[in-house]
Amino acid sequence: MAVEDGSDGKRHVSISIGTIGNAKSMPTNTAITVVDGNAIIGRIARFNRRHRHTVFIVAMLVTAMPWTLLLLLRSAHHSTPISDKSKSIDNTTVNSGISGQSLGSNNEPLHQSKYVKPSNSTFSKEYSPLVDPPNSAAKIATEKLAQMQKLPPTASPRDYITRHKAIMPSSFCDSFSNADFLTSFDTLPNLVCANSVQLKDKIDPDLFSSQLNAASNYSYENLHSMFRGENDYKKKIFPHINRIKDHLINRQSTLPLKLTSMPASELNQSSSIVFSSSNEPISSNINPTSVSCGVVDDTIPQRYCDTRNIAIRLNAIPKVNDKSGLKLVPKFEQVLEGMCYLDENSWFGQGMGEGAAGWMYEGMKILNPEANSKIECDVWLNTPVFMISRWDTTNPYQFHQDAMNTFIVYSLLGLSPSQIQPIILDARHSDGPYTAAWSHIFSSSHHLIDIRQLSASAASLIPSSKSQSETQILCMRRAIWGIHGGISPMARGGRKRARCTSSPLFSAFSEFMLDRVLDSAAHESNKPLIASNLAKTAQTLSLSSTLPAWLPLPIKSTRYGLLFETTVRNLYASGHTAEAEKLAKDTIVVTYAIRKAATMHGSTEVGASFGVQFHGVDGVTAVDPVKEYIDGIEPALQRIVANENALINILYRTTEKWMHARPEKIRKVEFRAIDFAQLSFDDQMAAAHSTDLWIGPHGAAFVHLLYLRRMPFAAVLELKPPERGSSNMQFHNLAIKMDNMFSFVNIGKLVNEVQMQQVQHEVEYLLENLYDSRQS
Repeated sequence: MAVEDGSDGKRHVSISIGTIGNAKSMPTNTAITVVDGNAIIGRIARFNRRHRHTVFIVAMLVTAMPWTLLLLLRSAHHSTPISDKSKSIDNTTVNSGISGQSLGSNNEPLHQSKYVKPSNSTFSKEYSPLVDPPNSAAKIATEKLAQMQKLPPTASPRDYITRHKAIMPSSFCDSFSNADFLTSFDTLPNLVCANSVQLKDKIDPDLFSSQLNAASNYSYENLHSMFRGENDYKKKIFPHINRIKDHLINRQSTLPLKLTSMPASELNQSSSIVFSSSNEPISSNINPTSVSCGVVDDTIPQRYCDTRNIAIRLNAIPKVNDKSGLKLVPKFEQVLEGMCYLDENSWFGQGMGEGAAGWMYEGMKILNPEANSKIECDVWLNTPVFMISRWDTTNPYQFHQDAMNTFIVYSLLGLSPSQIQPIILDARHSDGPYTAAWSHIFSSSHHLIDIRQLSASAASLIPSSKSQSETQILCMRRAIWGIHGGISPMARGGRKRARCTSSPLFSAFSEFMLDRVLDSAAHESNKPLIASNLAKTAQTLSLSSTLPAWLPLPIKSTRYGLLFETTVRNLYASGHTAEAEKLAKDTIVVTYAIRKAATMHGSTEVGASFGVQFHGVDGVTAVDPVKEYIDGIEPALQRIVANENALINILYRTTEKWMHARPEKIRKVEFRAIDFAQLSFDDQMAAAHSTDLWIGPHGAAFVHLLYLRRMPFAAVLELKPPERGSSNMQFHNLAIKMDNMFSFVNIGKLVNEVQMQQVQHEVEYLLENLYDSRQS
């Protein structure tokens, strides 16, 4: 190895390397010049690709000066803005945006040289994961899942997680990604309020230090006032969380009671809204209140609650007055009432956070059965409901955080979409393109209902003899209160490169979401779906289980012409099954996610797969396709590639060149550039689910990495702008949790010539890996 500064002002590193083993027609000593830290490409890289059984060893890295070369290359890298990533030479990997190549048996390089190892990997502090061998546990698990019978439409998220935990070979995953919450004592719902005096536990001021000294008395109203409001959890509860937790655990006499299952619903649980004009009260003898809550994470206020027999004061439901439409907690008191013996230290001392659980906590008044006889009811809601206060309704990533937390709560309570109706608590100024989640994915009713519509329908059943000025009470048999989306597992660890692969939670969530869209697509030919045949939904949806796994989801939008998905489905529909299957499996689909427009305004194009959506309880307004109103000013997007058209043209030419240059016969590579913000929700998922190689600038659309096609894996190339530099690992982590390849290229406001070459280089290499994986 020789190092010298050239007359051109650039540092030149000359390395002499030799061959070991089965070298073919290669000089025994070849000089490689590394200029300004650029990747070692060219002759050696081309040779290494063509002669897969030839191994090169960089002598200085193996013997005398391993750290010298590393520091030298690092110095060269930092002395220039050029940062093209090198490929591996033998078993040495130069720092790269994706994992490098390692040696297999007999000193032969493994084919999938950049595939992050999904299980049993060894990681160094500098993040150099070993390469996944062709017969990896993750690949076997993926194939096994594809061969398994599809779960029925009545399956719950718990069923999905249980299946994936039994199959996925998760490695280095935290408790969330590994779905360990299903068996955790704290996360399971524990009674905090019930019709048993044993549960009663008055607040202990010593647990909160000076926080309660100012209270003149410890009435529910005073305690509620002290502990409610924004940031009070962080200020008044979290500093004492360990003492509170110890106190609750040490009350051994209450543990059997707290773990007692809540009373089963006497009703046949269904997602169709059913009222009864009954004036049965809530009391300790008749319809007693019970509140059961689970703490999903006690380091932040992430709590959900399952309530039975509580009352809503319809007159107190607020009008829509929040312009953003995204306020999470009501600025009013006593909109809800319950009557039960309260474990005050648990209720006040563990925190609810925001989201629907925070909404419930802020508006709830718990009445003591010893001081109150009953709560009068004017009408009862018999249908179990799931209360959701959505976070950001127009951002696909933040929508998926709401969906992920809903999926978790459903799994903890064993809920199925066929058993429950979501109720929207936010102001709905911006519904966004994802409303179908709350009418079709997490419910089978196809009804989109908010708290104000529910209130109005209930009020219409109250006898007119009752004055409008009198308090009108709706009592609910069962209401479940969800978790704020902003603290979902998808929001964790974005600044740290995760090592979690084969995540049971993420893979189960992905399958559940795709199945629900597939179920909707399966009964598409049976539209119009009207209220009278909703009872047959489960039977109709079972048609989806007969569809082959390779058949892509339908894309209804014609904005981008005749796409791969439509071509394959047309062949299949016309009876050319073998040809359709061959096209589906032989085609490598490359999707570039355009970042030009924010989430669209107005409704979707004609024919969304979700079909009819009924608005409100009575469903008088039936909309086909699902309506997606978005009001207000469209936000300006950041992180837009200034020369995106030039980039797209380069990507298209690169994929075409790669396809035609291969000596082997390959049927097709389809490249398309899609602005996902212009598509309906189901079309977004369909386009992502057919994608083998995903490319785009950092943005919320990368949440669709959840749905990429895995044959047996997909690949991701993230273009990182200056404000989302190498330290942001959000989408790297998501990609490897789904057992996909990942690479990135740092770009500026535009993609310069050198970066363009880097992008081409990575695309070619990722295509090679995808192609090779299908031959094994």
